[in-house]
Amino acid sequence: EVLVVNRYAMQMIMRNLIRNTIEHAAATTLTVYSSGNRLYFEDNGKGIPQADLPRIFERYYSSHTRDTQGSAQLPSNVPFKRRGLGLAIVQHICELEHWRIEVESSTQPGASMTRFILQVA
Repeated sequence: EVLVVNRYAMQMIMRNLIRNTIEHAAATTLTVYSSGNRLYFEDNGKGIPQADLPRIFERYYSSHTRDTQGSAQLPSNVPFKRRGLGLAIVQHICELEHWRIEVESSTQPGASMTRFILQVA
């Protein structure tokens, strides 16, 4: 299958999704595969709690700030690079390219996983 897409946009999305998995998922495996006009990024990490899923694409959102009503304040031991911009960038690029990004996740012991689904137009 061949998808003709904006190379730079795809590179930025892939870089951010892969970096997000490395920094947050504690995954041992990240699998990237395609089907039709969709790319799947699936890891076997700890998963994302259901309560966090609706907000993960918000700028500066992190489960660390969930209880601070959207404040950008994070504990001082959280490095600057982990300030919640990667997935917001992914969503913004998708909007610009008229693509769609979705996430599915489970935190069930023994079946934890996260799957980002990128649908390109």
